[in-house]
Amino acid sequence: MAANCFHCLEPIPSGFTQTVLIEQTAQPMCCVGCEAVAETIVAQGMTDYYKFRTVRAGKVEQLVPEQLKLVESYDNPDIQDEFISEHNDVSEVLLTVEGITCAACAWLIETQLLKLGSIKRVDVNTSTNRAMIQWD
Repeated sequence: MAANCFHCLEPIPSGFTQTVLIEQTAQPMCCVGCEAVAETIVAQGMTDYYKFRTVRAGKVEQLVPEQLKLVESYDNPDIQDEFISEHNDVSEVLLTVEGITCAACAWLIETQLLKLGSIKRVDVNTSTNRAMIQWD
């Protein structure tokens, strides 16, 4: 079995043997998180992600309660007025996306968001770490 996770390219811990069937090949995973994400990518028909990635995915730490409270504040309409603009019934936001370094991640974000019915346009720029999203 391979020494690195097929999804994130990180080392596989000793004794972890989970795999995900990707394009008719059982690919090794390093954790249940990578397994879940890889299964989602396969289920959504987006295995091209693995063709486009240029760097290892790395591990993301879970959000701590203080960070979650900050994110919840973005649901406040007064706060949204500061960063969401509207033009002809289309809303637009420019967000900073931390930790995005490869075109495959940008493509995955764009593809997933565009599957939502109300999203009209998504542009993720890995050079500036910005995402522009338009929706109705």
